[in-house]
Amino acid sequence: MAFHELPANDASAHSSASARDNNQHFGIVSSSAAPRTAYSRTARVIARPYLLPVDILTLSLALLSVVVDSYLTQSAHNPALFFAMRISVKNLFIGLACWGVWSALLWMNGLYRPGASTSAAQYLLRLLSAVGLCTAATFVALFFRNQNHQLSVPLFLFWITGMALMMLSRCTLYGFETLVRPHFRLRRRVLVVGTGTRAQRVVAELPSNRNFAYDLAGYIDDDVTIHTGNAPVLGDLSRMEDILMHEQIDEVFIALPIRSHYADIARVIELCEASGVQSQYLADFFSTSITKRLLSSGEDGSRITLQMVHKDYRIWFKTAFDLMASLFGLLLLSPLFLLIAIAIKYDSPGPVFFTQTRFGLNKRKFGMVKFRSMVANAEHQQGALEHRNEATGPVFKIKGDPRITPLGRFLRKSSLDELPQLWNVLVGEMSLVGPRPLPMRDVSKFSELTLMRRFSVRPGMTGLWQVTGRSDTSFESWFAKDLQYIDTWSLTLDAKILLMTLPAVLRGSGAS
Repeated sequence: MAFHELPANDASAHSSASARDNNQHFGIVSSSAAPRTAYSRTARVIARPYLLPVDILTLSLALLSVVVDSYLTQSAHNPALFFAMRISVKNLFIGLACWGVWSALLWMNGLYRPGASTSAAQYLLRLLSAVGLCTAATFVALFFRNQNHQLSVPLFLFWITGMALMMLSRCTLYGFETLVRPHFRLRRRVLVVGTGTRAQRVVAELPSNRNFAYDLAGYIDDDVTIHTGNAPVLGDLSRMEDILMHEQIDEVFIALPIRSHYADIARVIELCEASGVQSQYLADFFSTSITKRLLSSGEDGSRITLQMVHKDYRIWFKTAFDLMASLFGLLLLSPLFLLIAIAIKYDSPGPVFFTQTRFGLNKRKFGMVKFRSMVANAEHQQGALEHRNEATGPVFKIKGDPRITPLGRFLRKSSLDELPQLWNVLVGEMSLVGPRPLPMRDVSKFSELTLMRRFSVRPGMTGLWQVTGRSDTSFESWFAKDLQYIDTWSLTLDAKILLMTLPAVLRGSGAS
């Protein structure tokens, strides 16, 4: 049976449609109702809670313009008298009171709830109403501050300035989100399980995602002959494990009806968990007419995300530290880089740097840079040395590798050959701490889906395996350390690993 939704009977369909009509009439939209309009997409940009402090700042600037104009008028346009003005406790109290009242009025007008307005005209009316009420509140504040002055002109100036600045801030935000931000979205390759109407709804939302630029790898469906028009059907559920093993997939969207495909959904989630790939499934399991949405993981809150790794504010700290530390390290160590480069050229013919294709985050390929420690054609000689491999599992290591140059042996023992990877950290391909990136040769010999979990985080220059034995560690123990790092990651753990790395390097324990 193909992964399609089961059709509802006529009675239930009529009842569901009637409920949707009633909900829309009263301004209530369930997670599975109401097609998205052009305005609803705009509202998700301009109706955001973080705009409230921007609006308060805007109204404060409008009020400041009124005060400045008033003082300049009183002082015959002498700026010196204005700058000599002191802020009294009374004025400070009035200003704080204005902030509180403005915040309440703006929020009550629904400017920060995307579903509060159903059209651009209605949102504009709400904005006019909100600024008008804030102007009335400002009138009260100005009246108590100085009852002897005419307030009609200052209030008009406040209203027109506040309205113009609030419109400008929203136009600027919308322009940034629609014209600038899409060019900086991270790319993600997704796999969709199912080809029915739910799947097509998910796919239709992908281009408008604010954070990611999605590339659709294909669909999984029991009926492999279905033509979707935008991507191929890669196979049925039995091919899921093979796809996650050998394809670069960042995320899996599960778009199956739970009643008829519960076992299939559970199997897909199990495979995603084993491989460390993030998955999402639709949250509208049951048709309801008045239930309020509790979870908001999709563009319209209709999906639940199952994250396989830690993703919170700490990631920003880790990324920022990687960026600053790698940049500082490259600048500080540049004289050492020059000396090593001269020594390599003197030691043996060939380039200074060796770049090898390795697998990074979510099996994305990148060129990992090292100082060359082997002869120039070392990779071509590896095939003839495979029979001497002393490592367990899919990795390749031999003691006394004849391809290593005399200087290269020292560079490897001291880990100086790894320093150019600071460039990989700087450009975001690696992190200072994480599982070591593996060559394509080693990954091609992986036979279990669970081994793919080590690609669910960014690879690092150092990790748990390096500070607890390094290359003397068996592959099984090495892999267990990688999973331990992924599952228990914290900024404190990163700091401990960085502090333990230098002593391990100085000891040269397990270095090859």
